[in-house]
Amino acid sequence: MHACKPTICVIIPFYQLTPEPLIRAIQSILAQEGVARPQVLIVDDGSPVHARKIVEAHFPGHEEHIRIIEQTNAGAAAARNAGLDKVPESATYIAFLDSDDEWTANHLANALRMFEMGCDFYFADHKRSEWHDGKFNLLGFSSDQHKCLDKSAGLYEYAGDILFPVMNDHLIQTSTVVFRNSAMQGIRFP
Repeated sequence: MHACKPTICVIIPFYQLTPEPLIRAIQSILAQEGVARPQVLIVDDGSPVHARKIVEAHFPGHEEHIRIIEQTNAGAAAARNAGLDKVPESATYIAFLDSDDEWTANHLANALRMFEMGCDFYFADHKRSEWHDGKFNLLGFSSDQHKCLDKSAGLYEYAGDILFPVMNDHLIQTSTVVFRNSAMQGIRFP
């Protein structure tokens, strides 16, 4: 990878009873289009199924891009913080992906597009299999109220007070978050 290209570090807190969710999560990272392969930090939070064994069995040859951090179970916030503590200095951007979530193929490319336009923090819509629609539509979140930065990709700059939709409606799901590392130094999960 060239030094001038931005690098992305993905943090995955991991505690699962079966390997399948992590396999799907990693596959969604490897399927990202339009971006250099990210560095992946999987924080095995004392999981009954060991992340190292899953990666060795299902992703041989990816050791350069996937690193396992093992710790005693302390919960998702502590696992994310452990990952943040191990982010390489070369990482321009940090993304989160829960071990039972998956990204669309353009997730990281959309985030990078927003960063090129001067944004420091990116989040996207999310949908659970049991929902009939994405979270933004379920909450009545209207793009008309926000500045359009790229209509073809559906990218908007959030405008207004974000506190109420975040605190009351859980608008932002951690697995959709990507941020500029230099803008969020020292931020940790409570």
